Amino acid sequence: MQFEIFLVSASYVSNRKFAALAETLVAAKETPCDVVRLEHQGDHMFNALDRALANGATRVVLRPIGIPFSQSLRKWVPNAAADWLTRQPAHQVKLAIAADLDEDQELLKLVANRPYRAEQIAPKIDGMNGKGWDEPPVYEHHLLVCTGPRCHMRGSFGLLEPLKAAVQQAGLGSKCLIASTGCLFPCNNGPVVVHYPKGDWYQLNSEQDVAKFVDDVLIHQRTSPLRLPFAPTPAEPSPEKAMLHANE
Repeated sequence: MQFEIFLVSASYVSNRKFAALAETLVAAKETPCDVVRLEHQGDHMFNALDRALANGATRVVLRPIGIPFSQSLRKWVPNAAADWLTRQPAHQVKLAIAADLDEDQELLKLVANRPYRAEQIAPKIDGMNGKGWDEPPVYEHHLLVCTGPRCHMRGSFGLLEPLKAAVQQAGLGSKCLIASTGCLFPCNNGPVVVHYPKGDWYQLNSEQDVAKFVDDVLIHQRTSPLRLPFAPTPAEPSPEKAMLHANE
């Protein structure tokens, strides 16, 4: 049996809008399929592959959705899927990845020429600025939760909401500014949370890790075994500053 998995890369799309897209794709597809996001929130590709295998799939085709689809993801996704394949029984399932949609010239012609609805835009002074966006809120802890593709595949899709809940439960909601980010750099250490102003990195693999991070780092401000061996490196002083200090 062939099973297809649609891969969606869209960080700034709400869960509701993604769910609507997924529902439409599954309803339109006449053969078994699944839809997953490659970053931010929601289920990840490895789980979808596991489900396909459990449902009896002997061939799985990964289908990137996006015009254009990220070139870096196009290169990385097959490698990640190949890694999953090494953990499966030999010869039980075959994997393939479909061509990008922007290689389909007929589809692009259809998109360019299909009828569309348009909404009029009127002049709006200061329209690009939102209310209350001039300054960040007051905070003591700035937490950057990586929800890029690598961290997402390693479980960060289930990290953001438990972290927010644990921070609120600890009574630290007004002291923490939590932001989801894309890749901080192409690392292999996810799911990663970075704590500023210290700049320490932490790997949180479960809700238990989240609770321990909040207790160790945010409440008691002590060293946590969850901390990764990374820290900001002080910048070398410029020649001008070095000369200035030498003359003091």
